[in-house]
Amino acid sequence: RSCLKEMADPQALAELKARASSWNLTEHQKQWADDACMSRYLCARNNKVDKAEVMLKETLKWREEFKPEQVTFEDVKPVADLGYAYVHGLTKEGQPVVYFRPGATNPYPVEMRVKSMVWMLETVIGKMGPGVSKMVVVGDFSHWGTRAKDKETKEAGKAVMHILQNHYPERLGLAILLDPPWYFSVLMMFLRPFMDKVTYNKINILKGNKEQMWSDLTQHIAPDQVHPTFVEYFKQAGK
Repeated sequence: RSCLKEMADPQALAELKARASSWNLTEHQKQWADDACMSRYLCARNNKVDKAEVMLKETLKWREEFKPEQVTFEDVKPVADLGYAYVHGLTKEGQPVVYFRPGATNPYPVEMRVKSMVWMLETVIGKMGPGVSKMVVVGDFSHWGTRAKDKETKEAGKAVMHILQNHYPERLGLAILLDPPWYFSVLMMFLRPFMDKVTYNKINILKGNKEQMWSDLTQHIAPDQVHPTFVEYFKQAGK
C-alpha cells in the first residue's frame, strides 16, 4: 500500500515500532526515531516494514558515524562563504526554501562539500514548523559554467543524492531548477541511476520565457517570500 497524504499505514507503523523496541536504542535515538520519522521511512518504502526497517537501521548507523547533528556552521564556513546555497522564506504551504546558485569555483574536497549540505539539511529541518516535514529547493543555473564537468562536482552530487534519498526520506517536496544549461541533461543521466523514481519526479525544470518561469515559481512561493537575489534575476531578465 502507498502512503495517503504522507501518513503511513497504522498497522505497518505499529509493527515497525514493535521491532524498534528491541534495538537497544539510546534515548537520543529514540527521540529522533519518533512516529513521524518512522512514518517517513515507511512511506519511502511503500509501507513495506522489512524494507523500512533496513533503511531506518542504515540511517541510525550512518547518523552514529557521521553525527550530522554535531556539524556546526564553523565546520562548513569555508564552503558556505562561497554563497551558492542559503535558506530563505517559506512556500505557500509553509515549507522552508533552500536556494542554490552554483557557479563559484569550489576548491574544497568532496567530503567538505557533502558535510556542508548535511549541515544545510539539518538547519532546514530545524526551521520546519508544526505539521511541516518537507522543503522546497530552488536552483539558478544561469552561472553554472563548466562546473558540471569536473569530477568532484559529480562525486559530490552522487553522495548528496544518496544521503538525501536514504537518510532524509520524504523531506524533499519539490525541486525547481531555473535555466539549467544544455549539458545538465548529461549530469542528470549520470545521477539518474542513483535517484529513485519518486525523487526524480519531484524535479521541475523551468526554461525559456522568464515571465512564464516567474509565474510557475510563484505558484509555489509568494513573491514577497522569494529571495531578493532571485527576484533581481527575473527583473534583469525582464520577467
